[in-house]
Amino acid sequence: MEMLIGRALQFQSFHSSVDAIFWHQLSSYKVEQQKLDASPVVIHGRFNTYSRSAISIVFGKAPENSSIKECIAEGTLINANTQQEFVEANVKEIRESMGKKLLESIEKDTVAEKPNELIQFLLFSYADIKSYRYHYWCLFPSLKNTSLWIVKGSQPAESVIPSNIISPKILEFWKTSDFTQRSFFIVAKNENGRWLVLPLKELPRCLNNRLDYFIFVVDSFQLQEYPSWPTRNLLAYLSIKFNLEKTRIIMYRDGVNSDSLSRSIYLDLVSQKNQDSSQPLSTVGWERNGKGQLGPRVVNLSSLIDPVLLSESASMLNLSLMRWRLVPQLNLGIIQNTKCLLLGAGTLGCGVARNLVSWGVRHITFVDYSNVAYSNPVRQSLFTFEDCKRKHPKAQCAASRLKEIYPKMFSEGHSISIPMLGHPIYKSEVERTKRDYQTLENLFLSHDAIFLLTDTRESRWLPTVMATSLNKILINSALGFDSWLVMRHGSLSQGENRLGCYFCNDVFAPSNSVIDRTLDQTCTVTRAGCTNIATAIAVELFVSLLQHPDGIGAPVCNKDATVLGELPHQIRGFLHDYSLFKISGKAYQQCSACSECIINEWKKRKWDFVLQAINDSDYVEELCGLRLVQQLGERAGAMEEWDSDNESILA
Repeated sequence: MEMLIGRALQFQSFHSSVDAIFWHQLSSYKVEQQKLDASPVVIHGRFNTYSRSAISIVFGKAPENSSIKECIAEGTLINANTQQEFVEANVKEIRESMGKKLLESIEKDTVAEKPNELIQFLLFSYADIKSYRYHYWCLFPSLKNTSLWIVKGSQPAESVIPSNIISPKILEFWKTSDFTQRSFFIVAKNENGRWLVLPLKELPRCLNNRLDYFIFVVDSFQLQEYPSWPTRNLLAYLSIKFNLEKTRIIMYRDGVNSDSLSRSIYLDLVSQKNQDSSQPLSTVGWERNGKGQLGPRVVNLSSLIDPVLLSESASMLNLSLMRWRLVPQLNLGIIQNTKCLLLGAGTLGCGVARNLVSWGVRHITFVDYSNVAYSNPVRQSLFTFEDCKRKHPKAQCAASRLKEIYPKMFSEGHSISIPMLGHPIYKSEVERTKRDYQTLENLFLSHDAIFLLTDTRESRWLPTVMATSLNKILINSALGFDSWLVMRHGSLSQGENRLGCYFCNDVFAPSNSVIDRTLDQTCTVTRAGCTNIATAIAVELFVSLLQHPDGIGAPVCNKDATVLGELPHQIRGFLHDYSLFKISGKAYQQCSACSECIINEWKKRKWDFVLQAINDSDYVEELCGLRLVQQLGERAGAMEEWDSDNESILA
């Protein structure tokens, strides 16, 4: 039965391969871009000779060392940024543009060197990455109004060609040629009667020498009566470039590792002049959807993609949109890769952690020595009533809660105490405190940024010493009743211009601030809004610091210092009059925490220095020179009193 190839041909469908993996790659691709961009993207399709289910589409150019079991079609992805842009696109113009590109390849005969130019394709899509609904339409361009080809005969390939001789030669040809040659090739018998497998560019030789030849077309479309889309484009090439009136084609459907051609089909074809040949060539090729209509397909993959992967891409959506639209230079990678250590898992610790997660930080460690109390959940966002009943340790509980919020978070908690000035270490507690100290030191070494979020002043002293010595980012946040402080500590790399630390304005070393105090004095009593403001600004200051090229060594900068704006030293806010002040100050040479003598002594003696500093109340002040400053102050005060008395006598 005769068949008009030009009218009855069906397109090979790739839609079964446009699967969850590809669309997740598309989502990731969009997330990685600096801005929203509708420029064409290079993709390629992989398929084999014996199975439609093995078809896949991949981003990027095709690898030169592709598997010998695969054929590769090079394509283009055009992804619309809005649904309206997708719906209103001029698909006729897109189709004719691809047809013009195909015709140009045929007329210039670049097909001879790269036969797979006959199977270029286009994927037009709109990816709603928020709901994971993907709209897509595949275009497999074919030229219309070329000669009509009639099938005069069709039979199994094994009946016209010796498969036991040809199959090994095809395998050898695929091994020695690149992927551009595999989709179309020639099997010919030379003048000596030997069968050869030749690239398509040898077709003129076969025609001129009147060799007995067959053109093989790799065909994964498994219906015998319907050749695939590559066959149509090959016939257009034969008509336009060689003006052939007849040809013999084998639709190659056996794998290269097969010893037979049992699934391949032989077609004997003759051409007929197209009655519409006076009309200019046009292009067809948009695939029909599931309803058999010319139109895009829609797939909803939200239920198919791993929920953890959904969480991973969705959690970065706000940051990606921020970078696309507002801050193209924003470095999200440095934020994600920074390991943060939070000293304190209370009101401030919970708030800072939630803001860090929102900014994409994925490594957070908590240090806290207390358990969740009944008063905590209403103020501390990572705890629940159940945590109170079970008296969960705050640090571990907070870390566990972050993993519930975002499963791919790396978070852990350590229930250890921080050695504090003014809190002597008794002999029975020395070994335990030493273990806690060593754990704390190891945590400082393995993290990039430290947040000081503890309740007492003295608990901030040792972390300040260690962070300054190790040149770690240190962000300090503290609360009053209706006021708050956020500051970044300076770096040793700043030299004489080093910014001051939390203790640089003090002329006394920190001491026990909770002894003999009532409940309201030992608890952090503050207006509810102070915590949210302070923790948010602490994290924003940290992120801005990461965006500065000097990082921890950045000086106080104006609003154009980073892509996120200004970079202050200290921010102090007051809710009673809603005021905010930005203050800066240099490091104090006699500071009890960050002065050179304190830093050098800690580096030299480590735990022994800490033990002596805590158990000897005068040691730190004498070491850093504060005791001398106090004595000079006392003398100045005495002199002032003496002058006042003399003035009274003289009067």
